[in-house]
Amino acid sequence: MKTRRISVPLPSGPIEETSALWDRPEEWSRGSAFLLANGAGFSMEAPFMEAVAHGLVARGFGVLRFNYPYKEREARGESRRPPDRQPVLEDTTRRSSPPSASWRRTGG
Repeated sequence: MKTRRISVPLPSGPIEETSALWDRPEEWSRGSAFLLANGAGFSMEAPFMEAVAHGLVARGFGVLRFNYPYKEREARGESRRPPDRQPVLEDTTRRSSPPSASWRRTGG
């Protein structure tokens, strides 16, 4: 499995960008991918999210996991916040949907 950390720009969001993880099989021939969004209690790196992503990758799918802005701020050390308003959640989901030309590789 290959995992690449990327940044997703959020030009109209409460923060400039959010983190994402792009997981895919070593030999990715299926071409299909899942967008895996966290619930209010999890971040993209939670064990549950990782297990689901790895299970899908083992079945030949690519998986993009991402943080919503409220979870990204928490991951950066800010205090825990309630989920963002619906328009922010929808915009973040739309901008995170694979493949996005606006993704920027940040390592891995």
